Amino acid sequence: ADTGTATTTESGTESTQGSTSEESGLSDLPGQTESDCTLLEDLLSTLAGEPNPGVQQQLISEFIHAVTYGERGFPIAEGNKLAAVYWGDPGLDLALVGDFNGWEPSLDPMEEVVPGFYVRVTQLPAPASGLYKLVEGGTYFADPLARRFAWDEFGEYSQVDAIAGRSHYERWPDFDMSAGLLQPRTVTVYLPADAWQEQQPLPTLYMHDGQNLFAPDALWGGWQVGFTLDEAIGAAVLDPLLVVGVDNTSDRFDEYTQVGD
Repeated sequence: ADTGTATTTESGTESTQGSTSEESGLSDLPGQTESDCTLLEDLLSTLAGEPNPGVQQQLISEFIHAVTYGERGFPIAEGNKLAAVYWGDPGLDLALVGDFNGWEPSLDPMEEVVPGFYVRVTQLPAPASGLYKLVEGGTYFADPLARRFAWDEFGEYSQVDAIAGRSHYERWPDFDMSAGLLQPRTVTVYLPADAWQEQQPLPTLYMHDGQNLFAPDALWGGWQVGFTLDEAIGAAVLDPLLVVGVDNTSDRFDEYTQVGD
C-alpha cells in the first residue's frame, strides 16, 4: 500500500493518501456477487421507472443495507469513481466535498433522484482517498452512512479509506447477527493506526455501552476510549488492539443484569 504524503485541507483536517480498500469488511459476512457501483446503477435505473413511493423507499433501504454490509461500505469507491448517497429530508441542497475536490461544494452537487434520496457519482483523475464530508446550506457534516470515520477539532469527519499513521472507527449500523433474540444495534470498531498493515490478527476488546465509548460529544464527555488508546499505543504502553463497541438499547437493564430485580 502507498503510505503517501500529508496535506492540509480547507476543512482544517490533515489528510494522508493511504491504504486501499483491502482493510475494510469482515471475511465472514455474506458474499456479494455484484459490485457496489453496479448495485447503485441498478437502483437508479429501477427508481427511474418506479412511481410508488413505498416501493422506492424499500428499494433504497435494501440498497443501503447491501452496501453497508458489503466488502467496503460507503462511500462507493471503485477505480477512479467515487459515489456517495444521502437519505433524509426532501428538498435539500447537498454537495459532496473532500480532499479529492479541494473541499469545494460547487464541484460536486448531489442530485435528488427521488424525494429525500440524493446521489453524487464523480469520475476523478485518480482513485479517491483521504477525508470527505457532505455540505447542506453551507454546513459541513460527516456522511452518516460512511463506514470509516473519526473526529478532530471540527467534529466528526468521514474517510474514503484508512489513512496511514492514523487510527479510525468503522460503523456497522442496525447489526442484527446476534446469537439470541436481541434488538439490532450499532456496532462501532476502533482500529489503531495502520491496523490494515498488521500481518497477524490483533487482540480484540469488546465493550458495552458503545454510545459512550468514543464520541467526544457523548454524555458527560464520554469515556474517550479511542483517544486513550491512541496515546497508550503511540507511547508503546500498550500493543495495538481492536475495540468493538456494542451499543445498548431500550433493553439495556435486562441485558446487562444477570438476575431479575
